[in-house]
Amino acid sequence: MAEVRILARDEVDVFAAVLAAAGRPAPAADLFLDDPRTRAFLATGEDGEPVGFAYGTEILRPEGYLVFALLRLDVIEPARRSGAGRDLLDAVAAFARAKGLDAMWLATDAGRQAARRVYPGAGGERHDDGSYWWVFE
Repeated sequence: MAEVRILARDEVDVFAAVLAAAGRPAPAADLFLDDPRTRAFLATGEDGEPVGFAYGTEILRPEGYLVFALLRLDVIEPARRSGAGRDLLDAVAAFARAKGLDAMWLATDAGRQAARRVYPGAGGERHDDGSYWWVFE
């Protein structure tokens, strides 16, 4: 089981390093963490080392409801199939619920077998366009 926490604004170096380890250089990591609508989550293993991350942003829809758009969730290769992805997903959904948002949304490549297993298992409802929705009541 991974420990998941929200990164603070002053943890730009941590955020940039975990993104770089996943092959995603982040020259704007500081701007992302400074934006009050965005959140970055870090999952660490038993040794305290990063095993994955997720990030997203709050969106106010014109219909009047707030959605958390989960833009990326990634688990570093050696930690895949350890439950870290599910731990990240549960933490993001718990954050959105606790904040009082109406829903959480993400889009994924329909070919990713792991994604198609973990998202419905965590309460996401798949739509025909390949997106998943969590509606909080």
